[in-house]
Formats: sequence, C-alpha cells, structure tokens
Amino acid sequence: MWIKKLISKVSAKSFSFEERYLLFRKILDLDRSSLEEIAKIEKIILEKIPCDFYFLAKKIDKVYLQIKELVLNLQKLNPEKYKDLLLYLKKIKFYLELNLKYALPTPQKPFVLKLEEATNPHLCGGKASSLAHLSQHLSTSSFTIPPGFVITTSAYSLFIKENQLEELIKQELESLSSAHLSQIDKVSATIIQSILNSPVPEEIKKEVHSFLENLNTKLAFRSSAYLEDSELSFAGQYESVLNISKENWTRAYKQVLASKYSPQAIFYRLKYHLPDNLTPMAVLVMPMLSPDLSGVIYTSLPQRKNCLAIYYNKGLGESLVGGKVKGDHLYLDKNNPQLSSSWIAKLFQMGIELENFSQQPLDIEWVLEKNKVFLLQARPFKFKEEDKKYNLNLPLWLKGESISPGLGTGKLFILKDLQKIKEVPLKSILFTPYLYPELTLVLDKVEGIITLEGSAASHLSHIAREMQKPILRVAHKEEILGHAGKDLTLDAYEGKIYSGKTVLPKSPRTTSLPTLNKLLKHLSNLNLISTQEGFTPQNCQSLHDIIRFCHEMAVKEIFTPEKKFSASSKAQKLSTELPLTIYLIDLSKTATSNKEKEVKLSQINSLPFQVFYQGLSHPSIPWDKIPPAFDWDKFDQMSAGIFNPQKDPELNSFALIDQDYLHFLLRFGYHFVLVDSLIGEVAEQNYIQISFKGGGGLESGRLLRLKLLKFLLKNLHFQLESQGDFLKAELKKRPRAEMSLNLKKLGFLLGKTRLLDMYLTHTNYKQYRDKLKDELEKIT
Repeated sequence: MWIKKLISKVSAKSFSFEERYLLFRKILDLDRSSLEEIAKIEKIILEKIPCDFYFLAKKIDKVYLQIKELVLNLQKLNPEKYKDLLLYLKKIKFYLELNLKYALPTPQKPFVLKLEEATNPHLCGGKASSLAHLSQHLSTSSFTIPPGFVITTSAYSLFIKENQLEELIKQELESLSSAHLSQIDKVSATIIQSILNSPVPEEIKKEVHSFLENLNTKLAFRSSAYLEDSELSFAGQYESVLNISKENWTRAYKQVLASKYSPQAIFYRLKYHLPDNLTPMAVLVMPMLSPDLSGVIYTSLPQRKNCLAIYYNKGLGESLVGGKVKGDHLYLDKNNPQLSSSWIAKLFQMGIELENFSQQPLDIEWVLEKNKVFLLQARPFKFKEEDKKYNLNLPLWLKGESISPGLGTGKLFILKDLQKIKEVPLKSILFTPYLYPELTLVLDKVEGIITLEGSAASHLSHIAREMQKPILRVAHKEEILGHAGKDLTLDAYEGKIYSGKTVLPKSPRTTSLPTLNKLLKHLSNLNLISTQEGFTPQNCQSLHDIIRFCHEMAVKEIFTPEKKFSASSKAQKLSTELPLTIYLIDLSKTATSNKEKEVKLSQINSLPFQVFYQGLSHPSIPWDKIPPAFDWDKFDQMSAGIFNPQKDPELNSFALIDQDYLHFLLRFGYHFVLVDSLIGEVAEQNYIQISFKGGGGLESGRLLRLKLLKFLLKNLHFQLESQGDFLKAELKKRPRAEMSLNLKKLGFLLGKTRLLDMYLTHTNYKQYRDKLKDELEKIT
C-alpha cells in the first residue's frame, strides 16, 4: 500500500527537483552565513568587546535581512505551509528593536530646573538627581549643598534635534567596533566640532537666562548625564568647565555636551555596551567656590572596610581627581576616629551620615571654604568584598602603594608621552607618570598600571576598580626607567611587583547589562530544541529559532519521499556491476558533463555518493541472491518501448548528486530506501537522513529487520523514528570524516540487509545482529 501510495503521488505531480535543490542549497548558504553573523554578535556581547550600539544595530539589521531571505526561499518550497513564518520573524525584529534603537528624550519643557527640584535622573542625570535627593531627605549641619540649576536632558535632546545632529552622530558611531577603535579620535573630533559649532536653541536660552538674571558670580558647569554616578560611574569621562561668566555660558554648556563624545567617554560607553541615546546629557550649573581645600572621601576601603579615607589638596581638586598629584590623605577608624581639627570632624561626620543614609559605601567630592564643607557629588563606591592573598612564587622586584586592587602580568611598556597612547601594546604592564583620565582608552587593553603620581581618589582609579585592573604607585621613576620590555607581575592586593610572568586566575567578567540580556533572548537563544514537540513558527522567539526552523523544514521538504524526480534528458545511467538500475542527475554539472548515455563511477565527483556506493558495493555483500533488482532497460527493449524507464522514473533508482550532496531513491525489489545527505566542511550543516519501508518477506521478518536496523543505526549514533515497518533515521552536525565513514557504513548495512526480511527469525536474530555489528566496526 505504501509503495502504491508513493507511486501515485509521484505520478500525480510533476516539478523540477533541480529547482527545489537550488533553493535548498541557497537556504543552507543563508543558514550558515546568518549563524556566523549571529555568533559574531554574540561574541561581542558575551566577551564585552567594545562597540557602539549603532554598530550592533547595523549588524543585526544585516542578519535580519539574511533571515528574511531565508524565510522567503523556504516559502517557495511550500508557500501555503509557511505563509505565516514571516509574521513571526517581524515580531522578533520588533522586540529586538525595542532593546536596540533607543530614542532621545522628548524635547519638551522643562528645559531648566532648580537643583532641589531635579530628582528625576532621566531628566536631570545621575549627579544632579543624587544631590537633589539628598537635599530633600537629609537634614544636617555638617555640610551644605551649593545652590544651582540643571539644564535638562530634554534640552540636550532639543539641541541635537534642532541642529539636525542625530543622523551625523549615528553615522559616525556605527563605524566603531573593536576592529575600528583607531578611528575613535576622528569620530570624536567630528562630533565635538559639530556640537561646538551649533547654536543653543532660543527656548533653552530663554529659560537659562531667567535663572542667570540675579547671579553675580562665576559659574561651574558640570556634567550630569543619565546613568552617570549609577552602577557605572563614568568617573572623569565628561568635562567640567569652571570660572565661567554668565555672558559666556553657551560656550561652556556646549563644551559639557560635547564632552559626551570625548574619546575616553565614547570608549567607556562602548566598553559597557550602552546605547548612545541612553546616556543623554544634563548639565548642573553651580556658583564657583574658592576652596581652601578640595578632595574626595571614600566611606569604606577595599582592604580596610572599617576605615574612612579622606584625600585632599589645596585649592581646587581638579589635579587630585585628574590623577596629576597624589595629594594628602587621612585614614580614620570609623569606630575610634582621631579627629585632630574641626574640618576633619565635619568631613568625617558628612561621610558617616551619607553612608548610613545610602546604605552603601560612597565616593564623595567636597570642598572646604572658610571652614564650611560643601558637598559637590556623592556616588556609589564599588569594590570587591574580599581581600586576596596569592603565593606567586616569583622574585620580588619592587614594592608600591595599591591604588586599585587586582593582579596583572605582562611586559613593561613605558609611556612617556600621552600622545603615544595608541602605541600601548596589548596585555602589557603600563608605566605612566600620571593617572590621566585619557588612560581609560587603554584600560581594557593593559594588564595593569604602575604610576608615579595619582591616588586612589583619582577618576582613573575609580574606573580601574570597576574594570578590575590593578594600579600601583611607586616612589621613584629611576626604579622603572631602563626596564622596558621586562616581564612583570603586579599584586596590587599586597602592593608588590614581581620579576617574571606567571599564569593568573581569571577575573570574572563584568555582568552584562539587562539590555544585552534582552538582546540575546531574541537574537541567539535557542528555544526550538526538540523537533518533536512544539516545533512550530509560533514557538520561535529568537532569530536563531527562525534559522533552525527553516533548516529543519527545508531538509524535510527536500527529503519528502513523495516528491517526484524529473528524469529529464540530463539523467545518465550508472555503469555498475551491481544488479541495480541507477540513474544520476548531476546538479553540479562538473562530473557527468559528457553526453554519453552511461557514466562510470570514476567520473562522479560527489563525496557522499562515492562513500555510500563504496559501502553498498562492499566485497562481502552477496548480490547474486534472488530476487534481483529488476532491469527495466532490458524489459523496455523486450516490450518495444511500452515501458520507458526515463519516462517512468518510479521504476528505477535515482540519485541526484552534487560535490557534497546526495539524494538517492533506491529500489531494492520490494522495498524503497531514500537516503539524503550533505557532507561538507561545515560540520553544523552536515547530515544523513534515511527513510526505509517495505519488503517482500512476511510481516514478522520485516519487523525483525527493522529491529535489527534500529539497533545498528543507534549504535552509529543515529536518531530514530519508527512506526510499523517504517523507519526514519538521522545523523547530523558531525565533522566531514565522521559523516563520510557513517555514510559508507550505511551503504554497507543497506546492502547487507536488503533480503534479510526473508530469512530473519526470532531464533537467528541475535546471530545476524552480532555478526553485522562486528562487520560494521571493521569498516574504515
């Protein structure tokens, strides 16, 4: 019945298998290229390789178009069956774009707010909203927050949109990947100059002027971007502009906006894969102070958690936080502080109050003017919880002071001039006279830093702690100079520098942001695991799911036994000593290009066919037993052309071949076997499928043969499906050599078992099974 049903379907519908095959190969090519692109994007995300979100969006758009073409080609194979697949692909694209393409804030009022009203971080940025929150909820006499106002992120959005800078910024940033970071200076300069050359919109000017009218002091313009001073500090990445008269405020405002695109700020954002539009810039404007002292408080220290540290220098604190001086410092025991003067007592009290209020360690910027403490900034101070000690078994070279804890090993590179920062080698130990904020550009590149100046209060040290990069300060440059290229290992937990390199434990990667996890969910996560349960378009939740669905369905479409071979004039008969009538259609048109009616085995350029035929024609297979395969060509001659095997292809065996492909409908007298295989260099695309049914023996013999085949194929790691005397088996995603050997063994197995349904009994089953198992193991 199955054979009659197959033959009736084959006869009822005529189509070109070559065309279907070309579509199939195109699907495989798109499958491979799409998965390769997804793997590249996934690597960028998982390994935190710096690149811009615009760059990611561009790459994902490219993958989407490839997968769309993949879906359209699958639909050509069976339009009705896959008509809804494109809708599910578009749905996935929608969710990807939600996490890819962030819009700027709506450019609407308020464009300016009083500092005490600036509690919304989305509107006023991290720095300003933190100060506003403290001013509203913490009443204290130990410190004062200077008055001020905030030019909001809505104003930034209006500035960008009115000056038509959005597209320019996008085009510049989307070129920035890890392979093109050398362009970062050029990209930065282009965007910064465009911002500085653009006018401030009149609506913003009008609101700012209303705040400036009654001010008669110089001003400080400070960055307050969204996400600044959050889990990511952006410490020192943006610019503060000081001592500005109110007549020159527009230039200062634009300088702070433009600093969002400084090389180090861009790199920092790329490092953490933050979308550009997710960090809009607000600007905090405060009156200039004339400090006697300025500095930083760390309310806890990595290795001294019960200690509060005060770092300070005279006058403005820019040289201290800028890493150019080490300044002075005090370490105060929280439980028993030695408060030798009133200003120290006030700073200590402020630090304790703020830490208790925030319930976390803080990094606090302050100034002291006429014995009055002013709070300028308070942000989370992140560090590793545990102290670590390592036995490095290396000779001690130098001792230093730990600025940022951690371990690093590499060759010493001496940076004498900041202009040569691009020459810093990968995985080196960098020596620098100062902890310049610009060194953020190479923090991801180096294994550690040795410095002469700078302190734990510097912006760079804060970033280094985020990235878990060790920094040590040494006393004399003479100890370092002259040793360029020397192998060193830094232990910034213990403040030691060792001679030589060693293998160090890997630092844990920084946690991916939620935006990236959501991207992976709809990009590369695979939800269609089993092809049996829930393998439907409705369950495709990622681009990877769509690719897998298309691949599996394409194989099924090309593999379906009911599809008819069109035995056109391209078909050539195989010259073979086996009692089989086999016609070949060479889809590659490279091997059977001669016009002879018959083709020799040596002329066939198809790896799958060759290895399968080697197994099928194995010397140990007896081909002289009855019933033989019928020779329809001879019967055609006897019947005077009434039966023509090429006009009635269902009467013969047919193989469609390519250099790496085989689709073989093999007729063994009373049963049909369909073998479909692709074996190439890409293991992920390789597969062997077999469909087997029928036989001339009794039902008990057919079922025993099926049982035998299932046992032996399972032993070769095939996945099996069976119902009645029908068997389907599949092996996939194995290297070329392994697949070739298994296809050879499959040919051997089919040749050996073609008549076994007539001879197998429950008594001799085990004997045949064990004998065949041993024979298969000997095939190489």
